[in-house]
Amino acid sequence: MFYAFRPLKDQTEVSRVALFAHGLHPETSSALQTGATLIAPNGQIIGATARTTQSTTLLFEPAVKLQSSLTALSLQARTSAAIPLFYKCNARTALQLRSRSLSVVRIAKDGLIDLKEATLETPQRRTLRRKLRKIEKSGVEVNKRTLTKETINTLDQIDREWHGINGTPRGLSMGRFCEAYLTTQDVFAAWQNDRLIAFISCHKTSEAWTLDLMRSSADASDGTMHALVWAAIKAAKHQQCETFSLASTPYEEAFVLQSVERISFLSPPHSKGLAQFKRAFAPRWQPLYAAAPLRTGLFLALWDVWHEVKDPPPLREE
Repeated sequence: MFYAFRPLKDQTEVSRVALFAHGLHPETSSALQTGATLIAPNGQIIGATARTTQSTTLLFEPAVKLQSSLTALSLQARTSAAIPLFYKCNARTALQLRSRSLSVVRIAKDGLIDLKEATLETPQRRTLRRKLRKIEKSGVEVNKRTLTKETINTLDQIDREWHGINGTPRGLSMGRFCEAYLTTQDVFAAWQNDRLIAFISCHKTSEAWTLDLMRSSADASDGTMHALVWAAIKAAKHQQCETFSLASTPYEEAFVLQSVERISFLSPPHSKGLAQFKRAFAPRWQPLYAAAPLRTGLFLALWDVWHEVKDPPPLREE
């Protein structure tokens, strides 16, 4: 893996760090906040891995051919006597893994918006239209932000306030607030009465954008986050991207996840409200899967993942 550093025109702005590797999933950088890269024999990056107590997990869709990915992940897991786990892969990859005798289970769904058809003039987005009209009347302004030191400090304050209300943010495949991390993304902020009240960040490639961080102050007006996400969708469409992902939500009907949740000492994630929020954008839902050798191995690996999501390790020092 290699990084390219580019100074910005304004010396007060934070320098940006861009990760370049062909075919990587847009959310790979979030997993690399605490994870590591998995490398194919030819030197190409396959994706990001997380090492937990019992498992070595490849997060998201691999960037190289499946057999190379399976071989590399199995080898890395074997060196530490861990279970190899594919986490949040698509249906095609899941079927191929099943044909190779791995146990497979649906664990999540990704909300995708085809940007060529991203318009408010559809009955399925009537809730979204209502939220946006409400925000217009409230005087909230939404725009893309350049990240200066001052802006970063304000975003940090909002992030801390959000923590106080919602608790510790989840980890593993989900990004967490970090200055260097944010500078790799596009950030959209909401203002009301000259005060920054909320922001979102997005991973981006030339083909797709993915929603990442969503943070708001306690007094942010209803509909603020809808307006921020819709502004990002319009920006991605303007850049002629193909797809905008609202990121995944858990597939709550999965029996293995229900079992892990029942016997875990950790409280379940509050995902129903987030799923309802995403439904306002009328996405098409793409199923996502997990796969590991044997059903027992799959259960133990997902148990590890569950604890890693709910109680993530500290971020690396920058």
